[in-house]
Amino acid sequence: MAITLLEKLDSSCRNHSLQESICDQIQRVISTRTYLGLNSADNTCVTGFGVPEIVDQYRANEEQQKHYCGIIRQQILLLEPRVNEVEVKSISSDGSCGKCHLTITIGKETFTEKFSF
Repeated sequence: MAITLLEKLDSSCRNHSLQESICDQIQRVISTRTYLGLNSADNTCVTGFGVPEIVDQYRANEEQQKHYCGIIRQQILLLEPRVNEVEVKSISSDGSCGKCHLTITIGKETFTEKFSF
């Protein structure tokens, strides 16, 4: 079974399936925020990975939502190499919590999962 280094170090993850392992890693990716550094003109980020907050600029219209979905997809594919394909089915926010519904492909298996951030 292909597990992450963090899972190897955490004995409570010993019985994780591949799907659980990947979902845990995706949850980490989408829960991490990219915060711009002091000089936002050079686009430096404090974390260097993750996704920006869902703010009104991303909820304002359909084009902005598509852009935000693209950011989520790009970061997952970049930071979770065990995933072959990911489709962001939907995103939403109630102001305090963001949610996304993903379709994830690992090898020949495809499944859907909901994540909160």
